[in-house]
Amino acid sequence: MKLPVLKLAVVVATLALIYLALAAASPKPLDGKHCGRTVIGSTAERTPVHTLDGVHESGEIHLPIPDGPGGVATSSIQISGETEVTDLNVRVTITHPWVRDLHITLIAPNDSASEILLLRRFPGDSVENLTDCWFDDEADLGIYEGAPPFTGSFRPLQRLDSLDGIDPNGTWTLRVEDEFADDTGFIEHWAIEINRAVPLSGRVVNRVTRSPLSLVKVKLIDSEDSTTTSSQGRYEFADIAPGLYTLQFTKATYDTVLVSGVEIVEGGFTVIDTSLVSLINSVDYASDDPPVTIPDTTSSGVTMSLFVNDDFSVSDVDVTINLEHPRVYDLIVQIIDPEATAVDLVNFPQVRTDANLTETTLDDEAELSINDGTGPFTGRFRPHGTLSAIDGHTTRGEWQLLAADFFLNTEGRIVSFALHITVPMSADDPRPARPDDFELLTNYPNPFNSSTEFRFSLDAPQYVTLTLFDITGRQVSVLLNARADAGVHHVYLAAGNLPSGIYFARLQSPGQTLTRKIALVK
Repeated sequence: MKLPVLKLAVVVATLALIYLALAAASPKPLDGKHCGRTVIGSTAERTPVHTLDGVHESGEIHLPIPDGPGGVATSSIQISGETEVTDLNVRVTITHPWVRDLHITLIAPNDSASEILLLRRFPGDSVENLTDCWFDDEADLGIYEGAPPFTGSFRPLQRLDSLDGIDPNGTWTLRVEDEFADDTGFIEHWAIEINRAVPLSGRVVNRVTRSPLSLVKVKLIDSEDSTTTSSQGRYEFADIAPGLYTLQFTKATYDTVLVSGVEIVEGGFTVIDTSLVSLINSVDYASDDPPVTIPDTTSSGVTMSLFVNDDFSVSDVDVTINLEHPRVYDLIVQIIDPEATAVDLVNFPQVRTDANLTETTLDDEAELSINDGTGPFTGRFRPHGTLSAIDGHTTRGEWQLLAADFFLNTEGRIVSFALHITVPMSADDPRPARPDDFELLTNYPNPFNSSTEFRFSLDAPQYVTLTLFDITGRQVSVLLNARADAGVHHVYLAAGNLPSGIYFARLQSPGQTLTRKIALVK
């Protein structure tokens, strides 16, 4: 009587395996990911939203990666019907007990020279798996800054934007090589996301350093639509009707930029890049003291000093340290400001053997905490305490870096330290941080031959027009006709077909009018 029961169990198990195989072979839904362009829904709880992206998944699943050195697995995706690449991202899921062994590249169609290195020899042992790991140029973190299972978005080792502009149709290949012995894994699945051009996009940078500015508010004054820039300074408007628009760029502690006459045409795309000027200054100070020995088990600590003569109010401070010690986990390292405020920079909660702090910058705004790093901790990390405790204090006086050793058998030394201090803009800077006047400043350059920049300030939000007239009084261009916030604004004029000559720029608001003479020389 037991035999039929056994047969029934075998049949049920067989059916279950067939169901699982069919489910695995079916196209997998994409997990939600925000890449600055799209959000793709993947669960019943998330409502799918409109996307401009094309996502192409490999039909191959659970593909073995032979053991190395020299073990190579390749998987392909065939793409057709796509337009040229304007942005491309790659999603990978790989099960492997030792990710450091892997050399992962993406090969574009019909061109072996278009090979992008995504990851190679991740700098950490015993790192397992890449699970729904997106390689995306616009991600906040680089892949080396990630942690297993790397779920989310990370910048690849080589930028994917080198593929922008190519024809994406053809065979794409993911190549995974195992460079070391004793471990095997699988390419579980992978996908390519091709982002198509959006009607309006651009990038915002710091005008002096040219570094990208994140969290800049970008507002379409004419439609009241707005967005903010990504960590790479990028923004975009995916759904905007054809017409003429004025863009306003604002960020705390920066001036405001207005760009008028932005034209959106049906089926086309417009790119507006701009830059903002910081209304605060940064000053660097470095200690010139010789290296200071950190004796074994010196819980009272030793210090290196730096005297600052400038008397500013601190808006932000970062500290860069060079410290040699075989077990930095033995140490507590503090910065002490002239007002005797002490902030813990390094105070690890566990015992490890990581060595040295080498060009280690402690910065409240860093992505990673110092506790998440590994020796020699080169780069930027959030400190154990918060340096914002020093904000508002004076820069003038003695700053001290203190290092205390709380465990036996090791000693080291403080090699050097430096301060990067952000202070409010000086009073004689011609760009007012808090304008108290309605003012039209001289355009720059003047005279000009191709383009010039107008700068004006408003003491309160108001409707303004900026109009250009020729010497006969004939209106030749309306540069701005919109409501603008209080602050400092920039408007750019491209000369285009305007002939050489004298022109007048008039800034007008209810009850107030200002005029400047400008010269165009071609």
